[in-house]
Amino acid sequence: MCFGVIIKLLPTQKYVHFLRQLSKDKTGVPNLQVATIFDFIYHKQIEYDLNRILCFRCHLDTSSQYCFQDFFYLICVKLTTMTIATSRYSIEDYLEMESTSLTKHEYWNGKIREMAGGSDVHNEICARIIIEMGKALEAQHLAFKIYTSDMKVWIEKHRRFVYPDAVAIADKPSYYENRRDIITNPLLVVEVSSDGTEAYDLSSKFEQYRSIPTFKEYLIISQTEQVVTRYFREKENLWSMTDYVGQDALIPLQSMGVEIPLKGIYWGVDLP
Repeated sequence: MCFGVIIKLLPTQKYVHFLRQLSKDKTGVPNLQVATIFDFIYHKQIEYDLNRILCFRCHLDTSSQYCFQDFFYLICVKLTTMTIATSRYSIEDYLEMESTSLTKHEYWNGKIREMAGGSDVHNEICARIIIEMGKALEAQHLAFKIYTSDMKVWIEKHRRFVYPDAVAIADKPSYYENRRDIITNPLLVVEVSSDGTEAYDLSSKFEQYRSIPTFKEYLIISQTEQVVTRYFREKENLWSMTDYVGQDALIPLQSMGVEIPLKGIYWGVDLP
């Protein structure tokens, strides 16, 4: 059947109670994904402009309670995204939200930006670059540490938390306020770019990374062709740039004293 819903402005607690009831299955067990968003709404006392929502329509199977769960879950996700995009948050708010979030977000000096999920090609290249760096370091018994995209980097000057696709540090990590999921001393940062992120990776993001004193090397890896662009800090305020193209190219990671083959980064990856 076709079911139309019109939502008017309601007091926050009544609205949350109403949706929480719908988030439970027939046995009364909460849907944890929906409950997480509801808890965020309730504890932060977010008031949504529900008058903007005139009508939502979807086809519901009246015999399935989960249709209602999914339907209202999508509404809550949309509303939460709208609020995050226009509100300002403290660092404490951001870190609390991120600890239970189902998706990753970057923090931009009070603003929160949801990150897009990576494609299969993006994820394969991220895995390959970490493998190749690890092999090169292990071969020379070097003590650098490499982290995946789950590690956040704190950029103090610009008050930003970001998730590089891969990051390497020299020796021991320096943690942000003793949090083991945030480092402040990246040495080498890797970003796997796409048509939609390349300009950002090359401009404002790179500029902000450069404000970190320990940051010395930057790799931007294409996921549309076999090309890697490498930036290296020769001295303060002087960076060199080199493009590496072709199966036979060797990419020096000068900050760590090793090199990796370009063909290893793209091994087994079917580029679009």
